[in-house]
Amino acid sequence: MDWVVLGAEELLGGEARKLKASIEETGSPLPAFAPYVYRVILEEKNADKETLAGMLAKLRIKELTAKVGPNESVEPFPAEVAFEGRFLTSPEKKPYGIPYEGALLQVFLRPLLKQAGFSRLSSLPVVLLPDLLATFEPSDRRYHLRMNVLGFPALISIPGIVLAPAKPREYYLLKRSGLDPAGLNRAFKALFIDHGDSRLPRVVAGLALQALAYLRTGNAFCDDARCSLHNAHWHHELIALYGPDEAQNAGLSQDIPLCSAHSRMVKDWKVTP
Repeated sequence: MDWVVLGAEELLGGEARKLKASIEETGSPLPAFAPYVYRVILEEKNADKETLAGMLAKLRIKELTAKVGPNESVEPFPAEVAFEGRFLTSPEKKPYGIPYEGALLQVFLRPLLKQAGFSRLSSLPVVLLPDLLATFEPSDRRYHLRMNVLGFPALISIPGIVLAPAKPREYYLLKRSGLDPAGLNRAFKALFIDHGDSRLPRVVAGLALQALAYLRTGNAFCDDARCSLHNAHWHHELIALYGPDEAQNAGLSQDIPLCSAHSRMVKDWKVTP
């Protein structure tokens, strides 16, 4: 299976090699690395920069607590389009924490990536993003932050790994009481994965394997909480999977965890057409 990870160098920097090493440990096919997704689209498809920026501005979620889903008929202001245009090819400089409608972004990117040379039949693009991704759930009428959005292309949100999984309940109780957020983060540092964490590339690798599993089998997730294909909703689940940050920094990293069934499955990808 051919697949490509877009934006690893820009968003993980020197840690990108850890991402490739983590995937190699699983026995699955190694991905090719490509530049940031919007740079690929602009260069390979010769897309119009302002149109691209305008679409991103339209997909930005103004209020995560909104009780209604996205309204695609609302046109963004020129300043919002100009803002997006500034960061199309330099994601590392983009301000942190801006949320976008993940499902609509996926739909928007799909034809652009196909025109840039990626075909669902021959390769899966896994797009790393510096932005938050959220999808609207009609059942409870609110947006939910996501670590990834599965399908073609597969989207992985780097800040989503930090903000989408739930932290300990005590964290939110203390936060509501008005404690200083910086001090609160320091107090709970060992209990969640943060930016700069040495485990981030391995979490990304697990999310990328979920995307491949979804493409091949239609089912991305595993019921075994000790497998990287487990659909983790809490930070303590990620920490149970990937170990303490201090161990990673000391060079005591373990293989990326997979259950026996999914370990066999990813190894089969190397020989299965």
